[in-house]
Amino acid sequence: MIVFYHPDLNHGQVHLSQEQSKHCIKVLRKRVNDQITLIDGTGTWVKCKILDPNPKKVICLLEERTYEDPPLYKKAIAIAPTKQMARYEWFLEKATELGITHIYPLVFKHSERKTIKTDRLEKILISALKQSLRFHKPVLGDSMTFEQFLDQHATQYSQKFIAHYQEGNSSLRDSYRQGLNTIVLIGPEGDFHESEIEKAQAAGFKLVNLSENRLRTETAGLSALMQIL
Repeated sequence: MIVFYHPDLNHGQVHLSQEQSKHCIKVLRKRVNDQITLIDGTGTWVKCKILDPNPKKVICLLEERTYEDPPLYKKAIAIAPTKQMARYEWFLEKATELGITHIYPLVFKHSERKTIKTDRLEKILISALKQSLRFHKPVLGDSMTFEQFLDQHATQYSQKFIAHYQEGNSSLRDSYRQGLNTIVLIGPEGDFHESEIEKAQAAGFKLVNLSENRLRTETAGLSALMQIL
């Protein structure tokens, strides 16, 4: 099933973006009165009827609605953007497919990339949401420093981990408990600065190992998510 995205499904009629309209009419060859499905990323799916098959602006009549409650608990990854953005985008896509609820792009002392284009990343999240037929789009936080994250968001999570391999650390899989808002910190390609590890621990983050092997940033993020699902 192919679905389309619209951020506001609270009205009787909506129109698709030009990109989605072109795909709907030129590629899928939808016509007047054909049915399509729209999602808004916040739990609502709506079966719709095409009123105007304009390839620049398809107009749809909203009909049958389905709603799914959001996940009971947050499962979040705070992760440094990689130098090659394609690798970070790959992580966002796969994490969305798997059911992550929150993603925080963080800048650390050793980060090789300091800025990101959140508009492009949001499009990747929406594309992955449609592909995986999920109801809820992950919340993508604003890019911020590690210290800003600790001040603004860390207290939302009762179970907090920082992935930093060293002998004696418990594994994330063994440390994680179901039924709690959980976040895992993933450092940059240059690793955490010692002061960042100290600040994280002071804020209640527990040091854990993800694997016996050294993982790329985006691989570490995906591995962490799979261990807390």
